[in-house]
Order: sequence, then C-alpha cells, then structure tokens
Amino acid sequence: MLVFADIEGDELTVFDGEVVAGLSHATVLVETHDNRAPGVTRQLLSRFAATHRVEAYTPVGRTRGDLPSAVSSGRWSVLSPVLLWIVAEQRVAGQQWLLFSPRAAP
Repeated sequence: MLVFADIEGDELTVFDGEVVAGLSHATVLVETHDNRAPGVTRQLLSRFAATHRVEAYTPVGRTRGDLPSAVSSGRWSVLSPVLLWIVAEQRVAGQQWLLFSPRAAP
C-alpha cells in the first residue's frame, strides 16, 4: 500500500499514533509544512521511527537545465520561463518530503 499525503499542515492530526500503527506495512510519502505547523517534521519522524525507515527530500531551486531539452531550446524555448516557474512550485522554507518505508515486510 502507498499513502501519498499533501495535507497543508494537518499532518499531525491525520498521522496520529493509531493511524501510524495501522500503516506499519505501508509506504508513506508526506509533505511536511513546518511553516504552518512548527515541529511537524520532527514529530512525524518520532511517530514513524519504530515501524519505518525514512528518507528526507528537501526541495531545491530549479534551473533551465532541469527542463526537458525539447522545451528548453529550439522553437519551444519561449515557454521555458513559464515551465520553469511551474516546476519550481514556489516552495517556502522548511517544507520537506518524507518517504517512510516499512521496516518489516507485509
């Protein structure tokens, strides 16, 4: 089972102790919003620690080189600034993606 969660600051409400226990064999990808719920990343890491391994991904700035060559050069290059703005997603400081992988096989 894969759970994908982008819930804009309600991570701790949704992923309470009972829910986390029920997800012990699931892979869970959560976007954290410490800017809206200070400490949410640290608390989620603690809640999932007994049942899951974690990989954290911090958003990085995007450049024209991140775009497919078909739209970053040639006749489509006029779209590059717009596409670059879209893939940059305008993330705020403190947001991360946490990938929780179950420690035990189902």
